[in-house]
Amino acid sequence: TPSEDLGSRPAGVPFDVTVNAGAAYQLTSSLGDISGTRVTANKPVGVLAGNRCGQVPVGTSFCDTVLEMLPPVSTWGAATPVVSLSSRVGGDTFKVIASEADTLVSVEGPMPSSSTLASGEVLELVLDGNHWITADKPIMVLQFAHGGNFEQRPGDPFSMILPPASQYQSSYVFTTPSTGFASHFVNVVAPSSVAATGGVQIDGS
Repeated sequence: TPSEDLGSRPAGVPFDVTVNAGAAYQLTSSLGDISGTRVTANKPVGVLAGNRCGQVPVGTSFCDTVLEMLPPVSTWGAATPVVSLSSRVGGDTFKVIASEADTLVSVEGPMPSSSTLASGEVLELVLDGNHWITADKPIMVLQFAHGGNFEQRPGDPFSMILPPASQYQSSYVFTTPSTGFASHFVNVVAPSSVAATGGVQIDGS
């Protein structure tokens, strides 16, 4: 069910596509953002969403590919802490997507706000610092790094899906490229009480 008109596919009107095992169906738009488009299936499928040359914010160079494998709505949560990216200035762009009608979304932190979203509606925010994004119904939260000409900082745009706090785990393994980049960053989010008592360790330290 597309969120925007896509040629012969009008917004809000479902259409069916049959996909065989191992095959793919691509839905594209050259007109704008189709966030909030709903995909349902009678058998398990995976859904990827993105932009081949996304600008964040729109009109800000440089562009880059932004692409994410979307978690199913059944795994969405109601409380997600968000943290600004290191070395960037002016905060980051966040998208909050509601799965159900009349979803009350609240932002707690240095830039508090609240909004009520319809099913599939997207709330876009620029936040700087540490915040909690909470809702009374399941939401998905995405974080976008701004393009290099936003606040004149180095780096291309990229996106990442933020897991709700209810799905946090006790250990993670991550990897970074061994060549080609001078600096690497990882965001680690933990309760202040845990961090203050040495409860967060990287490589045992």
